[in-house]
Amino acid sequence: MMPGMPKTENADVGLRGPAHPAEPLHHGTADEETHVFWVQGISCLDCAANFEKNVAGLPGVASATLNTATGKLFVVGRADLETIQRLGRAENYVITRERKQATAADPAAARAELWRAAVSGSLLLLAAALPRVWAWLAGGPSAGALDTAVTPDAVAKTLLLAAVVVGGWSNARRAFYALPRLDFNMSVLMTAAVIGALAIGEWQEAAVVAVLFAVSDWLEAWTYDRARRSIRDLMEAAPQRATVLRNGAEVVVPVEDIAVGDVVLVRPGEKIPVDGVVVRGASAVDEAAVTGESVPAEKSAGADVFAGTLNTYGALEVRTTKLAAESTIAKIVQLVEEAEGRRARSHAFVDRFAAVYTPIVIGLAALIAAVPPLLLGAEWYPWIYRALALLVVACPCALVVATPVSIVSAISSAARRGVLVKGGVYLEELARLRAVAFDKTGTLTEGRPAVTDVAALGGWSEDEVLRAAASLETRSEHPLAKAVVRAAEERGLAPAEVTEFEALPGRGVRGVLTGAPGAAGKAGAAEPLYVGSRRLFEALGAMQPEAEAQVERFQSEGKTTMLVGA
Repeated sequence: MMPGMPKTENADVGLRGPAHPAEPLHHGTADEETHVFWVQGISCLDCAANFEKNVAGLPGVASATLNTATGKLFVVGRADLETIQRLGRAENYVITRERKQATAADPAAARAELWRAAVSGSLLLLAAALPRVWAWLAGGPSAGALDTAVTPDAVAKTLLLAAVVVGGWSNARRAFYALPRLDFNMSVLMTAAVIGALAIGEWQEAAVVAVLFAVSDWLEAWTYDRARRSIRDLMEAAPQRATVLRNGAEVVVPVEDIAVGDVVLVRPGEKIPVDGVVVRGASAVDEAAVTGESVPAEKSAGADVFAGTLNTYGALEVRTTKLAAESTIAKIVQLVEEAEGRRARSHAFVDRFAAVYTPIVIGLAALIAAVPPLLLGAEWYPWIYRALALLVVACPCALVVATPVSIVSAISSAARRGVLVKGGVYLEELARLRAVAFDKTGTLTEGRPAVTDVAALGGWSEDEVLRAAASLETRSEHPLAKAVVRAAEERGLAPAEVTEFEALPGRGVRGVLTGAPGAAGKAGAAEPLYVGSRRLFEALGAMQPEAEAQVERFQSEGKTTMLVGA
């Protein structure tokens, strides 16, 4: 008998919280009713916070919460879609009623920001290089082709102005909508700096500010889109279509059309589309996407399976027990969405800080520009320039952006590794932890199966046991087979020839070994050998008392035991 590999699992343990309803509640009076909207085009966290605040300030709205990770806007009270859409146009948002299935925001927003930053930056570089290019052309053979009525300075200013318009247009648009509400946000601050620089003739400084702000918008959109990919990855874990058995025929349908009680056929190598119970077949299912378990679990009739898990080698017929929207993977997606939507204390502090800080900076800049010329008789130009410099360097964009992006990135990264953190508040508390207790006795390992012990009984040697097992497992698709073969290779044991090989799904394998001194001789020239589970040998009536005791000892140590015998 050969006890095999320890039952292994990823060290990143999947923590699962209580189930939440897939849709928000819609009940109570009109003033208490919760409406859900879908917001597309989110790429700026500061803009999203302003939009959320403006929606919350609408007449009849009790509260508004925008989950920037998913684009879901929850509005409690009297919500009018047209009014919310009008507010969204200030941020270039497209707002509709909620979709049936939420997904992370469209990465097209990040691509649009990249295009804007690239074009404005190219115009700025071209304007900077224009004097040298113009001088080279003027001194070359094409000098006569230059229009003497057009000066290089005029062309450079045109390019710089174009860079300002391309790089600063969306920012100026947000500032235009914010000013009537006396909302002195980052867009107002940066737009004031750009307009002021143009007013005093500093065209290049204005273009540089606009380009840098466009680059920062792109970096924010790109970083946040990467953080939101975890939700898209989780949602893509489950297939969108499935094969359903109806009236003896196989019908391919969308998973949303599968009803409770339908029987789904899952072939080897396919992902299981729904939560259900196996009614026919046996296989090993890779459940890492849901449970974090690195070693595929054996499944046969009566076993529960989950949507998004991978069927490895056997065909399964699964009776659906939950709708697609109520599956385990759907609830995990919802938990991640809710976690990313919960603001940490540091995030709330930064929002309050920015709301007070920006008006103070604008006020100080106005005082610096006006007080010395008016009261001290100083020249206007240098003090206006100093005021503009203050507006540029005092913008706390990095602080405003870094806090929420870092929190969402951490939550998303943990979700991809099977750990669900319920929000930024709990993530911050992790810094104070000194010890973590895992209730995963015997399964918290490296996630790479390996042979730990070989116990030889009945006159067999350890090498004979391992060689016999490896000879059969070389033809097996079982996830633990590779560990057995690798252990034999490490001991320098060459596999024997195998005939009459047969896989016994859910139980093990059998075959006849030839040309294998020792192991083959033990079983007899034509007598088949079996490698498999305790259940297989009990069914064969070959479970001996000493083997039973050895199995119990290894299982008490948290190890998965494989048996070899005739």
